[in-house]
Amino acid sequence: MTTTATPDRFTTLPDEPALQATVVALEEHGFSVEVVGDLDAARQAVLAHIPEGSGVIGLAQLVVVFDLTVMNIALPSAQRALHFTTVDRQ
Repeated sequence: MTTTATPDRFTTLPDEPALQATVVALEEHGFSVEVVGDLDAARQAVLAHIPEGSGVIGLAQLVVVFDLTVMNIALPSAQRALHFTTVDRQ
């Protein structure tokens, strides 16, 4: 995979008509749009929209993925080591 550096790609904001057309199009499709003037205001706007329990949900998803990994990797190895058949394993 290769990347091409384009330093001026996101350094300027669109002109007012293009920005307004984008906001209208997004809102017509059900998106909530908040236009801010600087990076700190954008960061605060994003953080304000993150639900309170998001950390717990993320941790729960990690546990599910870990559990599936153990089931797919460790159980077949244990089955072979203990000389179980697939029927015996269940």
